[in-house]
Amino acid sequence: PASLAEAIEDFSGYELVLIDTAGINQRDVRLADHLQALTSVPNLQNYLVISATSELTLTEEVVDAFHRIPLAGAIVTKVDEATTLGPVISGAIRHNLPIHYVCNGQAVPQDLGIARKSEIARLCKKLVLEAGVRRHAASRQARG
Repeated sequence: PASLAEAIEDFSGYELVLIDTAGINQRDVRLADHLQALTSVPNLQNYLVISATSELTLTEEVVDAFHRIPLAGAIVTKVDEATTLGPVISGAIRHNLPIHYVCNGQAVPQDLGIARKSEIARLCKKLVLEAGVRRHAASRQARG
């Protein structure tokens, strides 16, 4: 915690500093220790990173595991790889976890943006339309 607080101080002039916890697994037996370190640093907001490609059961498990610490919200990643946003949105709604940021590619910070309702709705609509096109193409291919 002390070295984390020092590192945060080094970046105090920035509007937003993201610290990757290097994939703390929700099933890791040391999770409580990791979470304690995150809660002991003052003025730190915790965001849960959730992959848009996750199924609802995994999303729920991750949110449940990390809800032990105060979460400011979620960052949804891999939107560019998702076929639907339903599971991640459902999980966030069920746990009253606001989605603050969306990442639509590998290049951060360029592909990281503030999650706006209109943008999430546009992405959902786009994915639904793409799914319809895929189903139509598969149906045509099956008929010969």
